Amino acid sequence: MALITTAFDDDDLVIDGPGMSTLRTPLRAEALTDPQAMRATVWRDTVDALDTGDVPVQWFSEFLGTPARLARFLPSYKRRG
Repeated sequence: MALITTAFDDDDLVIDGPGMSTLRTPLRAEALTDPQAMRATVWRDTVDALDTGDVPVQWFSEFLGTPARLARFLPSYKRRG
């Protein structure tokens, strides 16, 4: 994971890793294609989230060598400080 780089480009999150093609995924949940609700654990806190789709699954699973999904917080989620 430490080898992955991220950047923002307009309305996209741009993700790169050595030996991988660039992955672009929308920053806005409304721009995701058919997002699926899921539960995700972040720092011991389990929250409702959205799966960002099959392309990120393929990218992260290939890069990490293990099944992986990219999830994002629901737009309505407010992180406690």
